[in-house]
Amino acid sequence: MSRPPPLHNPATDLASISASLPALWGYIEPALDHIFRSPSNDMAKAPKIDASYYMWIAAALFNYMKPSKGDARSSADLYARLDAYFAGVAQELLLGVPQDRDPNTLVQYLVPTYTRYAAGAVVANRMLNNLNRHFVKREIDEGRGWLPLTSTHEPGLSELSGSRRTRERHLSELRKWGWEEGEPEEVLMQAQASGEAASEQKRIVWIASLAHRRFRTEFLEPLLAAPRSGTVTISEGANRSPRPKSRMERAAEELTKSTSSIPEVATQLAKDMTHMLKRCGVQPDHPVRKQLDSYIDSVASFEPTET
Repeated sequence: MSRPPPLHNPATDLASISASLPALWGYIEPALDHIFRSPSNDMAKAPKIDASYYMWIAAALFNYMKPSKGDARSSADLYARLDAYFAGVAQELLLGVPQDRDPNTLVQYLVPTYTRYAAGAVVANRMLNNLNRHFVKREIDEGRGWLPLTSTHEPGLSELSGSRRTRERHLSELRKWGWEEGEPEEVLMQAQASGEAASEQKRIVWIASLAHRRFRTEFLEPLLAAPRSGTVTISEGANRSPRPKSRMERAAEELTKSTSSIPEVATQLAKDMTHMLKRCGVQPDHPVRKQLDSYIDSVASFEPTET
């Protein structure tokens, strides 16, 4: 299957498509559908849209969010509509998860599915950047981002000490997602993106992180959730049965412990899964992340070093 041709700009006029949320969304949604839903054999690249369509979307967004329009909720409503769209795409992808319960089959579905979705998120983030610039940035500056500008208000704290506490909390969160002071800007941005994707739904984050957060809540978390077990009465002195494992945990276990896998392939899949979980905000202490990290570290320790 080849990549689909670029989606062309529908004939319309700028004033009409930026006049209301339904009109604007009706113009943007076909582009998003093409980016996220069009079939393609190149999972690392999202299908293209025509350059004029891309530019018209940017212009329509700018017009829609003009302060002179006087609708303070217009940008927030568009952001909520976009969030719901990402949720819908992720839910559709979850419906496509293989049902044969084979852990290997699940891994083979997970990695390309995430790669395709993430490629779409990158394009959507650029295409809708005016929403980032004129709404998301303002919300973050006003303390509604992934980490509030102020933490708990404690009596007696000066403004300076409160700011210092907030900064320390921010640094602590970034370290949790893999950044240490002195590391390159790229590592900092990656850690921040993971933290944004891990945040609560009410927090305002950049569009790319919004897409990844929904991939976590609607796609990954159902696969990471352990099946419910019935109430079991354990007699005195009896051993407790092991806790039930999620589909993702069983898949990670099969990947990292199987003796039939090609080591290089298994290692790359483990790295791809780790990247997916981290970028989407799955906590570092989650059993699946710990298992994959341990496997990757063990493989690295056996790799020959240059002399």
